Amino acid sequence: MTSWVHVFSSFTPEALLFEALLISILMAGYAVFWVLRKRRLGSVDQVVPTGVVKIYLNDLILDAERMRAQLFGLLSGTEGARLQNQGQMQGMTPQQMAALANLASVQMGAGDPEASQRLALLESQMMQQTAALDSVMAEKKRLESELAGARASGGKTSGGENDSVVLELQNKLRSLENKLAEYSVIEDDLANLKRLQQENAQLRSALGGQAGAVAAGAATITAPAPAVAAPAPVAPPAAKAAAAAPGDAFASSTVDQSAIDALFAPPPAEPTTPAATAPESTSDPIFEGLVDQVEKSLQPEAPVAPPAQTSTSAAPAASIERSDADLVAEFEKMLSG
Repeated sequence: MTSWVHVFSSFTPEALLFEALLISILMAGYAVFWVLRKRRLGSVDQVVPTGVVKIYLNDLILDAERMRAQLFGLLSGTEGARLQNQGQMQGMTPQQMAALANLASVQMGAGDPEASQRLALLESQMMQQTAALDSVMAEKKRLESELAGARASGGKTSGGENDSVVLELQNKLRSLENKLAEYSVIEDDLANLKRLQQENAQLRSALGGQAGAVAAGAATITAPAPAVAAPAPVAPPAAKAAAAAPGDAFASSTVDQSAIDALFAPPPAEPTTPAATAPESTSDPIFEGLVDQVEKSLQPEAPVAPPAQTSTSAAPAASIERSDADLVAEFEKMLSG
């Protein structure tokens, strides 16, 4: 005890000096840490909200799951991710929804207003197709639950009930199995709706990437205007020939036009499975209503005839219209079987 008293009585000023120095060093290190953290992360929080980034990343994960479902047919594995994403979208504020909607437009930059309108139309069609797909999946689950209940009740009553009850249950089972067979026939076609969404995303990114290339091609083509404008009386046939075959009308921009045509070319038709050749029954009014809703949502608006011009802006618009018409024709062909 006396030794501790001797230490504190003899070295009190030195101990206080070392303690003050240690406290000062700790405070300075803490201040430097927070200054560096604010400089690194403060600007990021001000530019892009954290919630919008999380939702965008969830959308990317959902797109990856959909691609995996298209490649391997894992439709059941994507239900949980889709429901989780819908819950997150419902919990968003209007400001976050607006920021998420403007995120893609900021990345694309100032584009063609006609292309923007077409993108908005494609997005509305995708929303309608998604709603139709959800209703079909809900109807399928309901039919499966009814089928399971009918089988359970049929197993219980088959031993002690009369033959009329057993026959009625068997007829109900057959009708439910026929409905499930109808939905299984169009299940692959409904899965192709996800492919249409992927093609819309590719179209959006392609419009953003090819805007500069198309503008440069237009500048290089419109430069030698006197040589092209010499045969003035044959301007309408040249416009028709350009609308029928864009590659012949713009021979000087072969590289840009071939890249755009290859980009907007329709995907190869998928081989039909044996289940797709099964006869479809149209006696179910719910099934007919769902098919009519999907067909109405895929019908494009009447295209407005653009004025005849010699610039290369007509070639991308014609290729976009032909691509949309090809997609609609392909989907109607798959629905008709």
